[in-house]
Amino acid sequence: MKKTNHIYTGYFENPDDDINDLLFNADGFDSFGLDYLLTEENLDEGENPYEYASARVFLMGSCNLFALALNEKFGYALCQIDKETSHHYFCLTEYVDKNGEKLYPLIDVRGMTTDFLKFRRTSCVPTATVEDVEKMVIDDGLASDVIGIEYARRIIEKHPEFYDVKYLD
Repeated sequence: MKKTNHIYTGYFENPDDDINDLLFNADGFDSFGLDYLLTEENLDEGENPYEYASARVFLMGSCNLFALALNEKFGYALCQIDKETSHHYFCLTEYVDKNGEKLYPLIDVRGMTTDFLKFRRTSCVPTATVEDVEKMVIDDGLASDVIGIEYARRIIEKHPEFYDVKYLD
């Protein structure tokens, strides 16, 4: 059996497996100038304005928004994996390396990897299905979705090398 070298970009490149901590300390919401979204008119009653305090939120309940932003930007396929009662939403694409080998990177807020076991380490539990993610309308009045999707877009814009397969060459 041919052994494939795995792709690792973004936070997957760090040998420290605690990607959650890396995301907590990097790409903070306040670093993107999105505070203007945190107004009374944009927040539902009782909604936590600090829900999007760090990029870690995209592994802990808002992975569907990050997957949607990746799909919107790059056209990657939306996917779901199940782990017991948890679900994680992410994107998948085909990439042909310089040797002609077809690889299928899995992509979420952490970056890209072809290492499924490393990728699967997550605790994201959104209530939506993949079909719900595909049909999601961002301007449906849910302020947290508006804030979350804009935050996801800004992270992708800041780090295209983590998420865009064209940087793999």
